[in-house]
Parts: sequence; structure tokens; C-alpha cells
Amino acid sequence: MIKRLFTATLFFLIYTFATAQIITVDPPFPIADEAVTVTFNATGTGLEGYEGDVYAHTGVTVNGQQWQNVIGTWGDNSTQPQLTNIGTDLYELLITPTIREFYSVNQSDVISQLCFVFRSADGSQQTSPDIFYDVYQTQTLTVRITSPEESPLIAELLDTLHVTWQANLADSSFLYINDQEVFADTGSSFQYELIATHYGANWIKAVAVNETERVADSFYFYVRRPLTIEERPGCC
Repeated sequence: MIKRLFTATLFFLIYTFATAQIITVDPPFPIADEAVTVTFNATGTGLEGYEGDVYAHTGVTVNGQQWQNVIGTWGDNSTQPQLTNIGTDLYELLITPTIREFYSVNQSDVISQLCFVFRSADGSQQTSPDIFYDVYQTQTLTVRITSPEESPLIAELLDTLHVTWQANLADSSFLYINDQEVFADTGSSFQYELIATHYGANWIKAVAVNETERVADSFYFYVRRPLTIEERPGCC
């Protein structure tokens, strides 16, 4: 009986863990009644390498309903916001004077997400799937894992996973791998290079604390074992 070891690749997506976020938002925990700056990184999207004008098909999640108060109509460059090119595959969108005013949302309505599809001037190239970013109701203790963006992830043994997270109004922040603390620091932005050393499911948790509260954000990744395929005796 002959045994062969294979790396299982069928039916799995291959992820590049160091890939940058598609969007970053400043401030990172926006509230509806303030301005924000959205930076779009086209690397790895349908717009990578595109050199023309980029437009945003954009709306907000209002009272739990996504894609409300959409600005303009798809493909109409005269009514949809145009982004400013600030570098190779990097674009910027200013949402001002406030999120609420930019999208013309009533003061009594609750905005919980920004919604985006970025597209080329002729609409032939675009980002997919839709991009959503949380909007917060008040400035409170918050923590958000910003990279990686997908969960769960599939990894190989000894892959490096670049983990970044941000905290708001925190005295300190921690990172746990399978409930074991591996990082602690003060500040608001953090990063950690995680080595995938254990087969199976792994739980990554970022925690932010202050004097009275503790909040967390988390994701899973899976380290798959090599696949063993046995050939039947006598098989050619």
C-alpha cells in the first residue's frame, strides 16, 4: 500500500494574511454626527492597477436596513461621490460635515453602518463583495479587529498571521490566543505577528479595558492537517 501526503487545496480559498485592509476610517470608531475620512486601498480588489477616476456607490444602514439613503444612482458620475487619488491604488473620500448630513439621514434615525462599492468611471471594474463599516452611537469603550478581515480563515502550519486592532477609550488592551494572553499594551492601535503553531481551530480575541468596563472582539482561524490519500492495492 502506497501512501502519499498532499497539502489540501481543493475547495479552500488561499488567503494572503499580510494583505492590507480594503478601507480604513479616521476616526476608527465614527459616530453619526461627526465627519470621517475613508481611505480605500484597491490592492487585491477589482480596481487594483486601475488608473482612472474612482467613484463610490454609497449609502448607510438606517434602523437596521442596509443600503438606505444611497447617494445618486449607479453609473451616474455627476451624482455619485468621486474619490481623490492619494497614491498607487490608494484613494480618499471625505464624508463631511457629518455622516448624517452627508447622507441626509433624519436626526431621529439610527445609523449603524457605512455601505460602499467602489467602481471605475465606466462601471466596468468594481469592488466585490459590498463593504460595510460600523458607525457607533456614542463614544464608548470599544475594540475592533481590523486585520484580518475574514473569519474563519484557513491556514497552514507555521503561516504568519498579521493581526491588527484598535481600541477607543481604553486604559489597556490585550490579545489572547486560545485564552492564553500573548500581548498587552496601552494606546489605541496595536499589531501582532501570530505564528500558526497548532492544528485545528484557534480562537483569537482582542480585549480592551478601562476602570469600569471590558469589551472584546474575536475571530477564528483553522490550521489544516496534511491530507493523507491511500491508493487501493493494485490500482494503476
